Amino acid sequence: ANTATNAATYAVRATELQVTVTNGVPYAATVPSGRIPDYYQFIVSSNAYQANFETRQANGNVNLYVRRGPPLLLPFNWQYQSSRAGTSDELIAVTTNTVPIPLTPGLWYLAVSNATAAPVSYNVVATELATTPTNALETTITVTSNSLCVTWNSKIGTNYVVEGKTNLTDAAWDTVSVVITATSTTTTYCLPLPLPHHYFRVREATAPVQPAGTVAVKVTLTTNEVCVNWNSQIGTNYIVEGKPDLTTSNWAAVSPTITATTTNSMYCIPLPTTNHFFRVRESTAPVQPAGPVNVKVTVTTNDVCLSWNSQIGASYLVQGKPDLTASNWTGVSPTITAAATNTTYCILLPTTNHFFRVIGLTGPTNVVPAIITLSNAVAVTTTNVPSNGPDYYRFIVSSNAASAVFETFNANGNVDVLVRKGLPVPDAGNFQYASTNGGTTGEQLVVVTNSLPQPLTAGEWYLAVINKGATPVAYTVRATEFAPPEAIVARIIQVSLVGSTICFQWESKIGTNYVLQGKVNANDPQWDAISPTITAVNITTTYCIDRSTSYSIFRVIEGAASPQFGQTIQ
Repeated sequence: ANTATNAATYAVRATELQVTVTNGVPYAATVPSGRIPDYYQFIVSSNAYQANFETRQANGNVNLYVRRGPPLLLPFNWQYQSSRAGTSDELIAVTTNTVPIPLTPGLWYLAVSNATAAPVSYNVVATELATTPTNALETTITVTSNSLCVTWNSKIGTNYVVEGKTNLTDAAWDTVSVVITATSTTTTYCLPLPLPHHYFRVREATAPVQPAGTVAVKVTLTTNEVCVNWNSQIGTNYIVEGKPDLTTSNWAAVSPTITATTTNSMYCIPLPTTNHFFRVRESTAPVQPAGPVNVKVTVTTNDVCLSWNSQIGASYLVQGKPDLTASNWTGVSPTITAAATNTTYCILLPTTNHFFRVIGLTGPTNVVPAIITLSNAVAVTTTNVPSNGPDYYRFIVSSNAASAVFETFNANGNVDVLVRKGLPVPDAGNFQYASTNGGTTGEQLVVVTNSLPQPLTAGEWYLAVINKGATPVAYTVRATEFAPPEAIVARIIQVSLVGSTICFQWESKIGTNYVLQGKVNANDPQWDAISPTITAVNITTTYCIDRSTSYSIFRVIEGAASPQFGQTIQ
């Protein structure tokens, strides 16, 4: 019925929902390009405490919308949305305490829209969890563009573990987190997307879950670092490796090569870290200087001195035993870097050791050091010995990075940082960016997609950390990439036709600026601002535009519009 005095032109559409998705059963479909989405319905039972709505295995960019129906989903009346970029899976998890609409029994509508200009094939699946898992806690799941966060009520001092499954029919839950010791009554743990898992739970844990490794390790977790401790053989090289989860196929080095100088070694990784499982493996055997290490022992009234032929730049360690039946040799000297072809080291008397030997730790300085691969935002602490040359690192920038920061900090001496895209590794005559602050000041280089001489692009970037002094320097190095910031989208709660205008009403925060944006087609790459900057003066805000607009898709974001707009607010 037309309640106005003027004639009104309108369109009406009827949509038949042909597909009712079955609990836990994927449904394969193809959504065409254009403005009309694929619609589905799912019936939630009376004993469900959680429902997961998903798209999987899409070969293009789709968005997922969900609401407790009716009415049918329209572009503006969804209650939950998942709109991750590219071919990423979409996931919306609704529980009995989720806001704005908690999970209740009955009919729920799903809509899958195509955000590209070509047809997209995908699977849609809706799954309800009918009983609370044994020994599991009630959780709230929040999904952003690049992470999935699990939140639960916790008891301070209690240990917890987050677990996941790819399918509900899988026999076992996989551990996807470190052991988390609660420091508050609410705890949150986030996992980077994409993930192979689609179902999650939290359970209490009594002790850290130890990862399998080639060397027996003990893992100690503090508030700011995780430390790996193992029994070691003096002179043997070790590497600490990590994985973000057990489903990742390869272990990545998270430490430099560590040459054991005692029978027990430890390496600590600063928190936060993207790795949650660790192991220690033996690296290549210590590089011995050419030729045997022949030792000459001289004893005086107050010391015992060992002399040997050495290679300039090679590193050595003097070891001792109280008797030949002792199983292990003990280091009795610091690491000694030879400065001449003959080296002498003296031990004060009295000493508990009566037998001595000299072992080579590293070869001469012309041996090219290893390149350590840095994980995103994971700090690595090490020590550079000047005679060993620079330390080299590799960092792989992803295709969606908008900026990258390369930095050193906590140095106890003067180091410089050189950076370049691709091989060869940077040196004083071949670099694209350099930070040379001097002293113990931290070094930092920020590269963005329009930096010169080399814009930030995806692929391998290399760092060289150069010790500018004559003594060893301990420092921490880190490389971090950042994705473009995402717009904060307000929730439109009503769209109405008023005379010759279309009016949009959304939930707002008093004092916050908003802009109404539009697209002509769903596959347009950019949103256009179609309102001025609107400063909210109430908890809801309304803005109207001419109904003859060419735009068909709308959203409201927090922020400011370009200055050419005049402002009209209802």
